[in-house]
Amino acid sequence: MEAFIPSESWIDAFEAQACVPGFEERLLRFARRRAAMVAHAGRRVDELYARELVQDALEDTLEGVLAWDPERVTLDKHLFDAIRSRTRHDYVQAQRFPHHAFDAADAPASLSAAVESSLSAQRGGASTEVAAAAERAVVEIRRLAASDADVLRLVDAYALGATKKIDVLKVSDLTSKRYEAARKRMQRLVLQLPTAVREAVRA
Repeated sequence: MEAFIPSESWIDAFEAQACVPGFEERLLRFARRRAAMVAHAGRRVDELYARELVQDALEDTLEGVLAWDPERVTLDKHLFDAIRSRTRHDYVQAQRFPHHAFDAADAPASLSAAVESSLSAQRGGASTEVAAAAERAVVEIRRLAASDADVLRLVDAYALGATKKIDVLKVSDLTSKRYEAARKRMQRLVLQLPTAVREAVRA
């Protein structure tokens, strides 16, 4: 697949609309409302979830993952539609699996938090139990993903302390599309972890 190379007029339109004062704040307010809907369906969400909805929509538009035609639709409507679509998907998933023991959509975030705790523990900032749980989770996921180079890159990025998508992309050298695909595969792998490991990571 060829890399998306926007025209100068496309870039001008994007910058002109994205740089309007309050633009991202309006997107974030909308994302928070949609996040509340997803939370009502049973999925655990937080402020980071809402911010990532906005950030992912912007980045995916810039990279051409989400096609935007400035001559047909305004940038804010395009992004609102993207956030609406993604939260609708999360809402449906949360309704379908309301009692799942481990929320697959939260798996990378939980793993990342555990890895960070592990790194902190090495500096004396967390318990050895937390560090051990994180280390075991990482080892198990590496084993399960032995033949999946992109998932291994994702794990390496989390282990280095990258938690936001933009930071993970920089560390892993993955494209946004490959990141999303690897993240989904990693979520499935996390669900294969022993119950004791999953619960320890969440603790």
